[in-house]
Amino acid sequence: MNFKMGKSYIFLFALALGTAGTGWATITACAGAANGTTLTTLGTTAANGCGKVNLSFDNFAISGASAAGAGIPVPSTANIAMYSTGTVASGNTVGPVNAWFDGNGLANNWNFTGATDSQAFTISYLSQANTGGTYNGGANTYPSPTNGFLHWAYSGLNLVPTYTVSCSNAGGCAALQQIVITETFCIGASSTTIGTGGCATAAQEGTITATMTGTTVQNGTGKLTYACASGADGTCVSASSNRVNFGAAFQYTSIAISESVSLTGTTGDTATVTQTKFEDRFFETGDTPEPATFGLMGGALAGLAAAAYRKRKLQS
Repeated sequence: MNFKMGKSYIFLFALALGTAGTGWATITACAGAANGTTLTTLGTTAANGCGKVNLSFDNFAISGASAAGAGIPVPSTANIAMYSTGTVASGNTVGPVNAWFDGNGLANNWNFTGATDSQAFTISYLSQANTGGTYNGGANTYPSPTNGFLHWAYSGLNLVPTYTVSCSNAGGCAALQQIVITETFCIGASSTTIGTGGCATAAQEGTITATMTGTTVQNGTGKLTYACASGADGTCVSASSNRVNFGAAFQYTSIAISESVSLTGTTGDTATVTQTKFEDRFFETGDTPEPATFGLMGGALAGLAAAAYRKRKLQS
C-alpha cells in the first residue's frame, strides 16, 4: 500500500465521523425573532426545515385545522410561523435551544372574543440534535463538544405557552375562553408519526398539556395549569409540571413533536383572549457516543488496521 492509499483511508475515517448522525436534508438557518418564517416557506417535507445552534427542525405539518367566528382564519402552514433562539455551545454543554410558534402577526389568528369564536389545529415536526457537520448550504456549522468522544443528546423538554386576556371594561370582564395545548412527544423517533406505530416502544412516548382559562379580570394572563405524563424513558418533574427529563443513559438524538391546539369561546365571554405564541424548549447534554458512531469508528479503524497489515506484509 502506498502513501496515497493511506491518505484515502484517513479521509474515509474522518468522513465517517463527520457524517455520523447527520442527514442530507436541506436545512436553512432559522429566523431568530418573531414573527419568524412561515411553515410554508420553511417547507413541509423531511428534506426541508431550519437549524439553530446544534438542533435542526424539519418535516413540519399542520393537520386537523378548523375555525369558526367572524374573520377567524383556518390555521395553515401559510399563517403559522416558526423561529428559534438558543444558547451556543461552550465546552461540553449546549442550549437550551427553543422552537417558537406564533400566528405570524395575522389579524384574528389565535385571537378571539365571544362564544362563537374557535380555532383548532395540530402542528407536528421532527427535532434532531446534530454533532458536527454543516447546514444552510455550508454557511452554518453544528458545534461539537470539546471532548471529541461525546455527542449531543436530549436531556429534557419544556412546553411554555404565552397568552394574554384583555378587558376594556373598568369593572372587569368575564373571560371564560379556554386554550388547551396538548404536546405529544416521542424521543428517539425517526419520523413525526406519533401514536399507533409512531414510537418504537411506549416507554419513549409522553404528553405535556397546558390549559389556559380566563377568569374575571381587568387585564392579565388568566389561569394556567399543566399536566405531564411520560413513559419509562422520561421523568416528569411532577404530574402538574410542564417539563419532562430524559435519562442520560438513553442518549436520544431525535424527538418527534405533535402539538394539538384548541381555542374555544364560552357563552358569557366578554374579554379578548390572545394566544401570542408557544415555545418548545429543548435541553441537552454532552453524552457518550451512540452505537452507530461506534460502528462507524470501528469500521474505519478496521480499515486502517488492514491497510497497515498489508503494508507490513509487502515490506517483509
